[in-house]
Order: sequence, then structure tokens, then C-alpha cells
Amino acid sequence: MSFLRDAAQTFLLQAVAAVLQLAANALLSRTLGTEGRGVYELLTLLPTIAVYVASLGYGNAAMRFAAKVPQRDGAAAGNSLLIALIGGLATAACLWPAGERLRAFIGGDCPPLGLVLALAAIPILTLELHAGLFLTGQKAVLQGNLAKTAQVALALCGAALLFAYDELTPLRALAVWIASFAVGGALAWAFALRRLEAPIQLAADLLHDGLAFGLRFFGGNFALFLLFRVDLWFVRAWSDLGEVGIYGLATKLAVLFQMSARSIERAFVPRILTASADEATALTGRTTRAFLLVMSGAAVLLGLAAIPGVPLLFGAEFQPAVAQVAWLLPGIVVANVGILANGDLISRGLPSAGSFAAITCLVMNVAVDRWLIPAHGGLGAAIGSCVCYAAYGLLMARHYAKATGSRASALLLPRRADVVAVVAMVQRACRRRSR
Repeated sequence: MSFLRDAAQTFLLQAVAAVLQLAANALLSRTLGTEGRGVYELLTLLPTIAVYVASLGYGNAAMRFAAKVPQRDGAAAGNSLLIALIGGLATAACLWPAGERLRAFIGGDCPPLGLVLALAAIPILTLELHAGLFLTGQKAVLQGNLAKTAQVALALCGAALLFAYDELTPLRALAVWIASFAVGGALAWAFALRRLEAPIQLAADLLHDGLAFGLRFFGGNFALFLLFRVDLWFVRAWSDLGEVGIYGLATKLAVLFQMSARSIERAFVPRILTASADEATALTGRTTRAFLLVMSGAAVLLGLAAIPGVPLLFGAEFQPAVAQVAWLLPGIVVANVGILANGDLISRGLPSAGSFAAITCLVMNVAVDRWLIPAHGGLGAAIGSCVCYAAYGLLMARHYAKATGSRASALLLPRRADVVAVVAMVQRACRRRSR
């Protein structure tokens, strides 16, 4: 299946998932209000961050093994399952003594059971993350997207049922969210295990090599994830729960936009993993330039749609999220150039090449947030994030150019041929639709 076909197919399923998530967010916002949504956002953020510690970067190593050594994919899958389970349980156990302090930090009458569920979610989310990465290594683009769409659909159905019976609370919404990841992860692993070329087993040599690779990748990957999510904790530290709920909605809308970017990334990574160095450099440049052309226009449209859409769908109290979304989107567009470039570097066995950019921008984000959030709340966080996201994309383009002997402009400056290719792709899609 062609790259464009995979990207279009993924985009369609991601669009379905985005609509489902939009509906779920509308239910949560209108039922919980800004403060209740703030509690929910912080409770879900805790396991989402912890997953990247629990994984130790091994999920990315297993993805690489599945693509480059398919005759040993059974051992790669067995090791991935083992690391995800042990890492998830160990991380939850390490965080358990800090439970009361975390609950006090969240505030808003956060129920004790909320922290218990959030910690219990860590191994579940870690297994789901590893499954998605392994499917990417198997080039199972459709199956990975189906599993993720099923997870989002289940989360929406559960929230809708609770809403219908007037029982939607932050704690119950959290429980539904965790259950959806359990089912989505199980479905993803079922898809992955059915595609194995070798029987599932454990292999000490792959475990050693994978951990060595993953730990080199871990620092940069964790810093990159924190760059995109830790600002929500800073909003809570320097503002109130209502501001957290508003900014949490803004980041969720930005993540929905990011899901569209994933349609390109999910089709891009499997091809990069098996391409030669020259082929990978050419494909990465074409992909990032086309991405900038398409997603810059999409960001403008989404920003305009948010003006009437946010108060209409989520309620008037979430109106401040409009300006926050408008600031987040440009930074996300540029940052994705860096994410795609980093995917290429990882495929070349350079997992730590992007760490400097990620850590530098994370430190910069902490400093900017400390300056802007106390005075401007969520809007300050959005402005700081925009600057730091864009800085990450530009720094990664520079690092990529040095590592591959190419030019940063090959990633960042669309060419006439790129415009022609994008227009031709749209025309082909329209012709298929008309037929």
C-alpha cells in the first residue's frame, strides 16, 4: 500500500476518532464545569506522564526490532510485554507513597480513589503504548488505527451513558477512560500477536540490546513528552483549578489537531525504518514540507472554527480557551517537523540525537511558564508553549541537517514541486470520491 494511501486511510480514522473525542470533551466540559474538568485533567495526566517512565524507551526499541528483524518478532513482542507490565507496576508502586501529596496538589476535593485509579492505570496505559508502537513496526497501519479508534469510541460511549443517567463525575469519567485503554490495548496486542512470524518468547540478547537502545532514547523522548504536557501542572501550581480546566480543554483541542499530524507520522515511520539512508533523507524532506503546507492551512481553519465553536460546544465559561488554542496551533505545526525528523534519526540508530533539542526546550518552557503563568494563567502557558514548541521544531531541523549532511531548509521550506504534489493528491482524492 502506498505512503499516500496509508496516510489518507489513517487520516480518515483519526478524523473519526477526533469527532468522537470532541463529543466526549463536550460532555465532560458541560457536566463537570471548569473545576471538575481541572480535577479530571490532572488525574488523567498523572498516568499519561508516568507511562513514559515505565516504558524506559523499550517500546520504541521493540518497534525497531519488529521492522528490521521480523524473523525474531516473537521475542521482541514477548520482551515488550514483559517490560511494559513490570515497568508499569514498578512505576505505580514508586508513586504510591506520594499519593496523598499528589491529591493535595490537585485539590478540589479530589477523591482518594481517584489517585488509586490513576496509579492503577499506569501498567494499562504502558501496555497500550507498547502495542501501538509494535504495530507500527509491523507496518500494521490500519490495525493500529482501528485499535485507537475503538479506544476513543469506548471512552465516548461510557461518558455518554454516565451523562444520560446524570452520574458523570471526575472519578467515574476517569474509570471509563482507563477501561477504554484496557480494551484498546488488548485489541492492539491481539492484532500484533496474530501477525507474528515467530512464536512469542523471551530473549535475553534482544532484551539487553533493546534496553540499551531504549535508555539512550528515553531521556529525549521523556523530555519531549513533558514539553507538550507538563505545562498543565504548572498552571495548577500557579493558578486555580478553573484555569486548569480551561487550559486542559485548549490542550485537548490542540491534541485533536495533533491527531491529524499522526496520520502522516504513522504512515511515515514504517517506511523510514526499512529505507536506505539516502531514501530516508529524501522522504523525510518531502514529508515535512508537505506537512507544513497542509497543516498550516488546517491550523488556520481550526483556529477560526474555535471562535464560535468553543462556547457553543463546551459552554460560555470555556470561552478563554479560544485564544489559548490560537496560540498553541502554530507551535504544534512547527514542532511536528522536529518529531518527524526525530523519527528518521531513531530509525538510523541515533535515538539520543534529538535529546538536546527536547531537553533544551523543556528547560526553556519551565522558565517561560514561571514568568507568564502567574500573571496570565492559561493564556501565558499557551504563549510559552507556542514559542517552545516552535523552537523544538527548528532545533531538530538543525540537528537533523548536521546528522544527515543535508540542509535544514530541506525540511522547512516548501518547494513548487511540493505544492504541485499536494494539489495533485487532493485532486485524486476528489476524483475517487466523485466516482
